[in-house]
Amino acid sequence: MEVYLKCSLKTCIEREMRRKETYGAPTKIYLKALTGKSKTVPGLGAPYEETENPELIINTEKLKPNECADKIINELFRRYIHAEKEDNTQI
Repeated sequence: MEVYLKCSLKTCIEREMRRKETYGAPTKIYLKALTGKSKTVPGLGAPYEETENPELIINTEKLKPNECADKIINELFRRYIHAEKEDNTQI
């Protein structure tokens, strides 16, 4: 299932600036792009292409992280668990 976690470039930059734990992700990528030190950051130095046909779009600017996760889990349940139960009851 393809999920598009949607937010503006401005929000991405703000989130990166206040992020404390990186979990191994590169740091200060937007600052590097804005100062010309990197030309590969999508949306700044490189074109950003939104996914064409996501199965689920979540606007992360309007929802908290746990709400986003709930939407994904609920959709997975609806598609795969609930559908499987319906198939089994028809046998």
